[in-house]
Amino acid sequence: MAELNRLGVISLGKFTAVMLGLFALFFGGIYSFIGAFVGFFGAPDLETASVVIFALIIIPIGFAIAGFIVGTLTALIYNITSRVSGGID
Repeated sequence: MAELNRLGVISLGKFTAVMLGLFALFFGGIYSFIGAFVGFFGAPDLETASVVIFALIIIPIGFAIAGFIVGTLTALIYNITSRVSGGID
């Protein structure tokens, strides 16, 4: 049976960054579609455009950065605790 003793710190960081970035891009697309739809039937102004830009660009970048940080910290904590516990079977 295989045993997981170590995780690649940068590899897990990159993986979680991509996954959270795609997650935020998907839900940011839904959010911006709803915002554009509401702005189309309401009073379209600069605020509607800024919500769309924020949802499609800023939020996915922020989620990707947060995902990288969380992924690297998770791998570091796992590597430290797996030395003591022996890893996962």
